[in-house]
Amino acid sequence: MPSDRDYSAKRAATLTGNTTAAQLFQTALTPAKDVQLFVPAGAKLFRIRAGGTATGGTTTNFTPTLYWGDATTTTLAALSATAYNSASGGWYAQATVAYDSVNSKLHGYTEGFIGTTPTVAANTIITDLSSITSVDGQPIAIGATFSAANAGNTATLDFFSLEVLEEKA
Repeated sequence: MPSDRDYSAKRAATLTGNTTAAQLFQTALTPAKDVQLFVPAGAKLFRIRAGGTATGGTTTNFTPTLYWGDATTTTLAALSATAYNSASGGWYAQATVAYDSVNSKLHGYTEGFIGTTPTVAANTIITDLSSITSVDGQPIAIGATFSAANAGNTATLDFFSLEVLEEKA
């Protein structure tokens, strides 16, 4: 059961990958909007979880990505590109992020699983994001990239949540 420190995003529509450009998951609501979470005020350490399924309509790699902000311009964390060659499988990404207010940076690591026969993704250090003066209310978006465009490429986002692990004293 979620605690009062857990925040979940709204239900997402299926993402279609008939492009090789990074795409954000959209809400299933009308009008559609980017699926986002917002970092609660005072968060110092938080964990983001996202997962779903992906299907390659052709020979393609799939890369789920967490973005700092509301666009595909600043990658916070991503799993490695993995083959979904005309097949379907699950994916799960988890990022643990710490806000370093002294150095105005975000530090952390990502882990998860990915693939048509899911394999564990190696824990990977998140490349520090610099010039972060505050995390309060900052949006986090979720998206994905397919390496080859095909109308049969699809991805679902079954869950997307943020858990505050530590707060400012």
